Amino acid sequence: MRLNHSASSNIPRCFVVRAKKIEPREESLQNLRDRLIEQLENNSYECMICCQIVEANQWIWTCQKCFHMFHISRGRTNGCITQWALKCRSESADEGWRCPSCQHVSYELPTEYKCFCGKEANPRMKRFPDLPHSCGGICGKSRGFGCPHTCTERCHPGPCPDCPLFTTIMCNCGRETKKIRCGSQAEFECSSACGKKLNCGLHTCARICHKGDCESCSQMISQSQRVV
Repeated sequence: MRLNHSASSNIPRCFVVRAKKIEPREESLQNLRDRLIEQLENNSYECMICCQIVEANQWIWTCQKCFHMFHISRGRTNGCITQWALKCRSESADEGWRCPSCQHVSYELPTEYKCFCGKEANPRMKRFPDLPHSCGGICGKSRGFGCPHTCTERCHPGPCPDCPLFTTIMCNCGRETKKIRCGSQAEFECSSACGKKLNCGLHTCARICHKGDCESCSQMISQSQRVV
């Protein structure tokens, strides 16, 4: 089917580029981080908007949701991602704009060039074997997922690696404990009966270890029976 150029000329640029997007294969966070590092070191990472290589001496903006990198102008008034955001904001009722890759909505214009961990503005150009666009310091970002330990890797693109530490958590009913990798699991259920006192004060919960409140007691008792 041949594209009607007169009709397509009225389509906003942000939607034209979005239509060309090819969904990437699902990959693990570790593989994503390794791939981004390899592409930057090999000078082969492409900006999704202009389809040009992201050079080591060029300024970039990184989406904190999908970790895609885009060109940003040294003049802070144009550049791929800034122009994209301005165009999309002009067509949005709430002045929000979407990342070309993951469609995450942002409201602040991308005008600042920072290292991957965000600590250093306008990081100096790195030469091999140093990683471009990295400040070279410790990342220090929060890992999320309930992990209280910050990332100890050097400033890097992509998601932070899983926490290498272990912690002990208690099951929902409090009878058993389990050692897990920090941040990998928030809770677990053992195979024992809950055993917590029900709202009646007489009977205990017979459900298998569960999260949340126990159900109200459904047993019938005579009026003469009372709590001692």
